Amino acid sequence: FVYAIMEGVDEKIWVGTSRGINIMNQESLKIESLAISDPFEILNTAIRELKLIGEETFIGTWRKGGYILIDDTFSKLEIPEEYNAVSVTDFEMDKKGKLYVGTEDGLFSFHKTSNAGEYEFEEKIMDGRVLSLDKDAAGSIWMALENTLYRFDSDGHNIEQFNSENGFTGGGFRMHASYMDKEGMLYYGHNTG
Repeated sequence: FVYAIMEGVDEKIWVGTSRGINIMNQESLKIESLAISDPFEILNTAIRELKLIGEETFIGTWRKGGYILIDDTFSKLEIPEEYNAVSVTDFEMDKKGKLYVGTEDGLFSFHKTSNAGEYEFEEKIMDGRVLSLDKDAAGSIWMALENTLYRFDSDGHNIEQFNSENGFTGGGFRMHASYMDKEGMLYYGHNTG
C-alpha cells in the first residue's frame, strides 16, 4: 500500500509504502532505493507520512516513530515513552518554527534546537488519532481527527474546534485526505464526500 507521496529536495518523487521508501527518478521513471546510512532501520518499515518542510524531510512510520532526514543524516523525534505514541501520521510547522507531530495517540509539539535536524519535545497538546495536519495561507494549523477539525491560530495561542456540537456537519475524516488550493482554501475528504 502507498501511504505518502512527496517531491524531495532532490527533485525525485518519494513514495512511502507499507514496505518502506522508494524513490522515483522523474526523468527515467525508474524506481530507486534510497542509498544512505539507515541507523534506525526505517527505510524498509511501514511509512505513514513523508513531508518536506524547508530543507528537512520528515518521515512518519507505523510503530517506529518519527524521523528527520537532512543532508543524508537521520535523527529521531523523541516522544517520551510514557505516551506510547509510536505511529506518526503527520507533521506541520507553524510560522514561529514550532513543529507539530500528529500520531495515532495525539498531537505533540517540539521546538528546534541549535543543532541542524534536531528537535526537542515540548508537550502533548491533546489526545486523539490525528489524521492530517495542514497550514493555511494565514499560517494557522488545521488538524483533523475522525469527527472534529481544530484550528490553531498563527500564534499558537487559541484553539478553535469545529464539530457537530457547533454546527459543523463534516466528520468521518480520512487519513491525509486534505488539500490546499492555490488561493489557500483547505478541503477535507470524509466518509460522505
